[in-house]
Amino acid sequence: MMMTMTINNADAELVAKIKVIHEFQVQVSTLASCLHLSEPDAEQALLLELLDHRCLEWSYERINNAIAERDHYFLSLVYWSQREVTHQYYQQQQREAETAAELQMLGIEGGSNKQQQLPSPSSISAAFSSPTADWVNSVLAYGQRETQSKFHQTDKQFNQKLRRTIKFIHNHPDKFSKIRQEHKQLMEEK
Repeated sequence: MMMTMTINNADAELVAKIKVIHEFQVQVSTLASCLHLSEPDAEQALLLELLDHRCLEWSYERINNAIAERDHYFLSLVYWSQREVTHQYYQQQQREAETAAELQMLGIEGGSNKQQQLPSPSSISAAFSSPTADWVNSVLAYGQRETQSKFHQTDKQFNQKLRRTIKFIHNHPDKFSKIRQEHKQLMEEK
């Protein structure tokens, strides 16, 4: 019977053995340097990727043997785990930059000091379904963190909802002409 590994059931001895592997330490340093993370944060991210993804189907004994024998394949998994964590980080940064650029293109910049520039909630309600209108009003009035808290969303859920909303806006420009006009008037009044 093969037991699969996760960071939750991996015992402290196994994690300690992994942490002292030279190649693991090198990849932790690389990750910390590239992503401007602290060493413990980089170590944790690398362990999570290695044990929860790359070695998910490996047994406890197989990982122990790979460490003891300095198995080349296992050491390459350490390297590729670091590459994957780095890739995921930059991919997330790129998505956030694209979303910010799309919002800026639409003339929506959100944030607490921008509240006086917001279109009226009634015009937003006319353009979206009720739940989405509430969500959009919350994002515009309070920003990402408060909206996530209010609607019980993770970062991923928030970003998916934002992308779907932006796509809807692009696909239905006629519904948003009133909002754009209101926003333009507000900007001209300043």
